[in-house]
Amino acid sequence: MFSYDYSYRFIDIYKSKCISMCITFFSKICLYIYIYIYCPHFSEFTNYKLTVLSTRRKNILDKIGSLIPGYTGYSERSDKRKSEKCFRDQNALLLEKSEKNIIEFQKLLLLQNNTSLMKEWETLRKQVNTMTSVLKYANYGESSFFSATQIKENELDQIMNFDDQIADRVQLIFKATENELSEELTKLFISNCLKEIDSSFLNRSNFISKYK
Repeated sequence: MFSYDYSYRFIDIYKSKCISMCITFFSKICLYIYIYIYCPHFSEFTNYKLTVLSTRRKNILDKIGSLIPGYTGYSERSDKRKSEKCFRDQNALLLEKSEKNIIEFQKLLLLQNNTSLMKEWETLRKQVNTMTSVLKYANYGESSFFSATQIKENELDQIMNFDDQIADRVQLIFKATENELSEELTKLFISNCLKEIDSSFLNRSNFISKYK
């Protein structure tokens, strides 16, 4: 008796799931028909949205390209390693120049016998040096990112956004060290930029490392 009742309950549940699936399916069909009949400009809107995304991607590419000579993005397989090398080398070069500027400022502090401030800048200089090495020599493991024939649009956007964030902060650090380093806020500003670079590069590395 129990087995008989249970089987009927199972059939009822199965029927309800089938009905639910059918309702969902026909709801989607009705939605598409409605859009086709009553929203003739929907496809135009979709095309417009894609155009906006494409323009935004081009703007980011142009911006990064203006900061990093030789950078052409990752949409083409042949460009990936070239862009990656340009990205690493140029950012590392600017951080190296930034470190040299900090060292020159430390020499000035030493002449002024301001050893306490010099030590504070030494801590920051080491952080810049570490970030330079990270950008230059980070290993992505067995990622197929650079050998993949094609990258999805959303993945392309993601990696270029990381590049944009990092290149922008590196530029800010370099410009800050080219100006007045005696300001206390300059040290704090550079420190915050380094933290943002570290976070963006970590996310970027994780993204590339997990790419299959």
